[in-house]
Amino acid sequence: MTTTGDDDTLPLPPVAEPPRGGEGECLLLTVIFHPEGGRIGARAWRLVRASGNCFQLGRGEPVFEDPGGGAARGLGDRHVSRRALTVRGGGERWLLERPRGSSRCRVDGEELFASLQLDGAALRRGLRLLLGHGVLLFLRLAPVAEAEEPPAPAVPGLLGDSGYLRALRRQVLRVAASEGDVLLCGPTGTGKELLARALHEASARHDGPLVSVNVAAVPADLAAAQLFGAARGAFTGAERDRRGYFEQAAGGTLFLDEIGDAPAALQPQLLRALEQREIQIVGGPIRAVDLRVISATDAPIDGEGATFSRALRHRLAALEIRLRPLAAHREDIGLLASHYLALAFDAAARQPPLESCAQDPACLARCAELFDALLAYHWPGNIRELANVCRELAVACPEDLSMPASLARRLVAPPPAGGPAEAPRDAISEADFAEAWEANDYEVARVARVLNMSRGAVYRRVREVPGCRLAGDIPREELRAALDAASGDVAAAARALCVSHAGLRARLRAAGERVADDA
Repeated sequence: MTTTGDDDTLPLPPVAEPPRGGEGECLLLTVIFHPEGGRIGARAWRLVRASGNCFQLGRGEPVFEDPGGGAARGLGDRHVSRRALTVRGGGERWLLERPRGSSRCRVDGEELFASLQLDGAALRRGLRLLLGHGVLLFLRLAPVAEAEEPPAPAVPGLLGDSGYLRALRRQVLRVAASEGDVLLCGPTGTGKELLARALHEASARHDGPLVSVNVAAVPADLAAAQLFGAARGAFTGAERDRRGYFEQAAGGTLFLDEIGDAPAALQPQLLRALEQREIQIVGGPIRAVDLRVISATDAPIDGEGATFSRALRHRLAALEIRLRPLAAHREDIGLLASHYLALAFDAAARQPPLESCAQDPACLARCAELFDALLAYHWPGNIRELANVCRELAVACPEDLSMPASLARRLVAPPPAGGPAEAPRDAISEADFAEAWEANDYEVARVARVLNMSRGAVYRRVREVPGCRLAGDIPREELRAALDAASGDVAAAARALCVSHAGLRARLRAAGERVADDA
């Protein structure tokens, strides 16, 4: 493509030093894809005035700060013109102009031939800018405080360089240094379990155990025994003393996932355990425990209509961290996608295409288009869904990142209008839920992915839909009859009972029974 007239680029107008304190707005640019993989995640920003702003974007300007801390520099891609795009305006009126003869530019997937008028709201939501054929940027009108957020020390597992991720890493390190219990709130797939592990590893208790419990999966009638332990003979099948999760986590951290689904009868016992750091063993003595408790929920536990104990809710949240959906920090999609793609291709024992096609313009263009599609998608399943898509790509792509048609159709699905990303439970009919429950072998995680629900929502829905049940809900007499009929084969018994094989094994182990087909 010709770039005639590109060499007459004027230097950028001087930009006033932005005031500290985070007042006002800025134009924030993030590199989502670049032929040099190390440039992904680099950021540049410019303070904006109420009107009269004029900024140039091209090969050399502005300079971007690389996430790895390297020297600030321009995009440097020879296929991007020195003056590729001009951004003018202020307030609620903005104009994007592509200089005549400059390199190709696409805005939100559409070719920009001359100019495009925008309002402030569109710019605050953010624009995808594909320059040349291999550089993808995300442009957004953002609070200055977000751009000014200084780099934070690394926290294993917390990937991204947005202002939100920088602040989150700092918050994790502050919280980890304390001894208070922590409540993690956020939509499904935002990394609450990963964050719990990061808090544990960064704490003074990192040499102790980290015990993870999915509270929603704990049968109500066995909850106290599983959490606090049971003495021999405390109930039918208790043939020996059993240490509960609280004792197993002594000296370390207990992670209570899906705490919003804790049975009502269990909540007062949890409150006592947290307040007194004492547990009542079923059929046994009271014992003191030394541990830290981290809880997580994507269920509403506050406000009108919430049935969760207010006293327990506030005791769990001596410290609280709220996680944002991925769509609220899209600047991190490039770094996250490149990381999960590298992991997926490594697991498949294949060279990542981002490395093998660095000198192939056609291959780079396909990679940039893939990242453009990832950036455009609304990610109702958040980071977990992005990681799953990257694994699908590693399996489906023969040699490069050409997107399979089936995946392309999924990624163009429009976001829900005015509603939460997760599908409401009542939007899925009982018949549809029952069909998905059976088709996915009664496995909660698989049903959650298929129906775009959180695991907690699936557990709640199971208890609402006639004919659906969990392994923990099976009466003991029915369970024993199914096992006898299957000659002790747990998998066959699970099929006969229409429950999860893994769930049935867990139910039997929780009751102190030996499971013949344990791996």
